[in-house]
Amino acid sequence: MSTGSTKRKRADRTSALRLPPGTIDRMLELLRNREVLSRLGACLLAVCALLLVTRAWQPTFQYRSGDVPPRSVVARVDFSIEDTAETKRLQDEAMKNVAFIYEHESQPLMEKLEELKGKVFQILAADSFDMLDPQVKDEFFNRKDADDPAMIDVYREDLFQNFRLAMEDDADLKKLEAALQRALADQLTNGLLTELEHTQEEATLLQIRVRPKGSQALPRLIETDKVRIAKVVPQLEEKLQRELAANEIVEPIYHWLESRLPTTLEIQREATQQDREAAANSVPKQTKDFTANESILAPGGVPLNSSVGEEQQQKESEDAYQRVHEEYKARVAQMSGPAKMAYGGANLGMYFALCILCGCYIHLRQPELLKNWRRYVTLLVLVVATLTLAVVM
Repeated sequence: MSTGSTKRKRADRTSALRLPPGTIDRMLELLRNREVLSRLGACLLAVCALLLVTRAWQPTFQYRSGDVPPRSVVARVDFSIEDTAETKRLQDEAMKNVAFIYEHESQPLMEKLEELKGKVFQILAADSFDMLDPQVKDEFFNRKDADDPAMIDVYREDLFQNFRLAMEDDADLKKLEAALQRALADQLTNGLLTELEHTQEEATLLQIRVRPKGSQALPRLIETDKVRIAKVVPQLEEKLQRELAANEIVEPIYHWLESRLPTTLEIQREATQQDREAAANSVPKQTKDFTANESILAPGGVPLNSSVGEEQQQKESEDAYQRVHEEYKARVAQMSGPAKMAYGGANLGMYFALCILCGCYIHLRQPELLKNWRRYVTLLVLVVATLTLAVVM
């Protein structure tokens, strides 16, 4: 019977040895650690925030206020910008072409015709020229030129008698009333005014729009000469002569009316302003077109959006900055999907590389930062906040 130990083979001896875990095994082991996963998640969240803040899928705008481009900036894409100066000019022109609204109240003119009718009754009711009211005498039978003395009473009495003879029949009075209505038909419809209440800088003086007082109806376009009393009076005598034929009636009636026609039109500034604003808003926005590789957006050596220099220089600098910025926005808008993905992928790779480099530095130089969750999160927040401020400013 043998009492010696059993001899082990080489395979049995080597199988009993355990090698330390490799790099991949150690990494997998770390990824199973909740603390490591939480810190990687926070870092990934910070990277996503940076991608959104910097809009990593599009190129950055390379100019800031005060930058001086070393050479002329040429458009890289076709685009258009609003021509505010031309739009404003056309809007002002449209507003000026809107005729002012005047409201017409025919009542004062109707009352004036009733007053005339009453005066005519007084003349017809007077038994003699001497019995007539002196005021009525002067109003109807005292025609005189600027440098001539008043007409002698004998001549005035002849005018009085001729007027009475021409109006001796009641039918003549009705004819007179109808003739006055026809002669003043345009004025009863369109109105009268002494002077326009708006200026040439506000709107045209050749035409106005007229509507009845208190009405919301569409105003009618009227030539101002048809409502100006100074233009209407000379035409009134011709109309009365056509309607009445008898000069003995026309002259006294005309000379009573020529200085007594009332103003019946009143300007409506608020309603006109609403129409002016509507006309301005209807003007389409004017644009300036720029062609890729041809149009120069900003000259080289001149500051962009600078507040230094004369007012004209500042305006040109501001306009140049606006053109450059609008070209950038147009270029971004015209980017294709693959181009945006390429930009986003490049920036994402850059952020991941920065995270790895910074992580290695912290692991080797500041390992306690990784162990303190609050300090670690604070660091990420400060990084995101700093980059956000840099983008905003």
